[in-house]
Amino acid sequence: MRLPVFLGAGAVTTGMLLLGGLAATELNPVPVVNVDAMELDGASILSAPPPEVSPKPELVVRVSRALRPGDWQLSMDGRPVALSAAPAATVLRVALPGPLPLGTKHTVQLTAGAMHVRAGFQVVPPLKAEVSMRLYQLQIDGPASIAATVQFSRAVADRAQAQAHLRMTGHPTFTWRDSRTVELVSTGFALSDHAAVTVDSGIQAADGTSSRQAQSAELTVPSTLTRVLPGRMVQMYYVN
Repeated sequence: MRLPVFLGAGAVTTGMLLLGGLAATELNPVPVVNVDAMELDGASILSAPPPEVSPKPELVVRVSRALRPGDWQLSMDGRPVALSAAPAATVLRVALPGPLPLGTKHTVQLTAGAMHVRAGFQVVPPLKAEVSMRLYQLQIDGPASIAATVQFSRAVADRAQAQAHLRMTGHPTFTWRDSRTVELVSTGFALSDHAAVTVDSGIQAADGTSSRQAQSAELTVPSTLTRVLPGRMVQMYYVN
């Protein structure tokens, strides 16, 4: 007769534990929020195409209601990222592990309450420059001038530092149009002379990256000019 008593006591205990668990779940439900914004270095990571960011990107997440520290979870490329969220906050700011190699692709996975977000991004490639050259204000009875435009793929950190890595034959002058574009005009070229522009590696970009490869361009002044108008050459030919 004692066996049913023990079984009944076990059933009562189990029921109390279940009720306690349900009560705890009701008291501490997983909060449901909306992710209002999720940005890396100020660029949205929720829209296509994936943003290009610096090697040390900062992630900023804004949600619709305050979350406790335990309600935030973040991983990058499958590895957990340590967080230091405020006791109750609608904004999470975290510096992702870095520096990340230039040109690489990565994935972040965020848990904010009951919301789960997975998104990708790419680290910017090394700084590059495009160089174009052209004859400039040719005169039939004087030395030739050559103009060049150097346009960087992103803004440079310091124009003087970048200019120190630019070289052009002749007697060049430099005029910066903006933090990405510099105009060069070089004088003193005779017919058949060769002009060259060289952009050395090591130019620092505003995002903390730098150029890794030297780039160059060349232009040859024609050996004979037959007719010149201000600012343009109407006809020319080369003599071998």
